[in-house]
Amino acid sequence: MSRRNRILTIRTIQLLYFTLLIFAVTIYVENNPQNLVSKASENAVHIEFSPAQITSTRGSSFTVTPIIVNQNQKKVVGYIELAIQFDRTHVMYSSMDDSRMDSHFTRLNKITPDGTNESGQLLFILGLANPASLPDRSIQLPTLTFQIHSEGKSAIKISKDTSQVVFLDEKTAELETTETIVDTSTPTLPSISPTVPTPTLAETPSTSLTPSATQVQSSVSTASRPTTESPAPPTGIK
Repeated sequence: MSRRNRILTIRTIQLLYFTLLIFAVTIYVENNPQNLVSKASENAVHIEFSPAQITSTRGSSFTVTPIIVNQNQKKVVGYIELAIQFDRTHVMYSSMDDSRMDSHFTRLNKITPDGTNESGQLLFILGLANPASLPDRSIQLPTLTFQIHSEGKSAIKISKDTSQVVFLDEKTAELETTETIVDTSTPTLPSISPTVPTPTLAETPSTSLTPSATQVQSSVSTASRPTTESPAPPTGIK
């Protein structure tokens, strides 16, 4: 076999091999998508605030509720420690309502508004009350009440550095978070320039010549003067 034929044969085998490999990987991905999930995504926990936007006025109160969404149904959340940051010059923490919190959890710490507003950070710790009764994927956390202290715009968000969510297998979750935007800015009214009406020039009446008394008298005399015609000579007179 010549060298050229050997090269063509090797390239044909390589092409056939890669074709079969791509086909096998495609079949594997379609039949086993869960095996391609990374360890980080297996331990991912999404924390969102409801609502995502607050628009109000100074002195009014509003509530926000953090909600944990477990991305992996095989994982069970057993411990929650969340540090929530807010701008203390803009909003002030008032109270926390546990009545709507997921019944599978119990709060393990006490919170005082004075200390919270001084630091601008709210920390609460929750633990699974009964491991025999497991929570759903969506876990509603305590509802937080804030009061607007001044005009402006700020965010209420999770501090990832001082927060953690731990599963029952003692593995720490990877936190994915959102935030609530509080907007109490004074709306800027559009500037309206006064419209100055353009003065309209009055139309100049056309001047008509007034006839003089002499012209009037001449016209009257001409109009009233009878027209005289010479009488025809009598017939038969020679």
